[in-house]
Amino acid sequence: QNKILNVKFLIIVPTLNSYLLLDNLYKSLDKQNFKNWRVLFVDGNSNLKHKKWIKKICKENNKFTYKNQSKTNPGIFGAMNDGFLDARLGEWILFLGSDDWLCNYNSLNDLNLNLINLSNNNQLDIAICKAIYVDLLNKRKGRISDFGENAKKTRIIEGKEFRKMLYEGYSPAHQATIFGPNLKSKLFRYNTKFKLSADLEYFLKLSRYKNLKVALVNLNLIYMGSSGVSSKNTFQRLKEVIMAYFLEFKMFFLIVFIKRYLRKINSLINSSK
Repeated sequence: QNKILNVKFLIIVPTLNSYLLLDNLYKSLDKQNFKNWRVLFVDGNSNLKHKKWIKKICKENNKFTYKNQSKTNPGIFGAMNDGFLDARLGEWILFLGSDDWLCNYNSLNDLNLNLINLSNNNQLDIAICKAIYVDLLNKRKGRISDFGENAKKTRIIEGKEFRKMLYEGYSPAHQATIFGPNLKSKLFRYNTKFKLSADLEYFLKLSRYKNLKVALVNLNLIYMGSSGVSSKNTFQRLKEVIMAYFLEFKMFFLIVFIKRYLRKINSLINSSK
């Protein structure tokens, strides 16, 4: 029996002078009904005001800790690699940005119950939930980022189907994807040559594993702020997305690229109705 009995979550939050954005994230975690989690801030050489805020939070609440980002792991995905290294036995990992927060105070409990129910006789590798984009400036909710079938029902798919969905232009919302302990034997590091799209490159590489077990969970888990780094560097992100698809699908990369952005456009249209 491989049934999960006690889910443990490690929530990794890369930060860089972003303490003014962290209040929503902190409150949404601190008030969770489910308590089997911990937070690790990985800080990239922030200013004194930011460090003071982080240290204060960690001193007041022992579920929050921080570490300084290593110089050998540059960039936001380097900070996430530092976080990977901190994972303890049996922990599921969730990456959040400073401007992200959980949808409600029962979010982790709902996620916990889904993982318990889905894990019976299945060694799950990742679980993909749904995320809701939020325009922080206008305080307005935008499109929902889902991964195909998880918008309809919760189920498990194999690596072959996961890869097929990536080829169809679907891409998991990174902040709504939970990484299981089993990934240590498969893929447990981002390629930091990709500054903004290492998450996509990671998922594409992961899809090569035919024995992969992916849980699609029909659960709105995360509100994602629209003030992230990638939203301000659109051209760089597009170049990296093209490169990731080209490395994985060669001559067919343009088909996947077009499908990806047609889906995004369609999602934006539907969210504005």
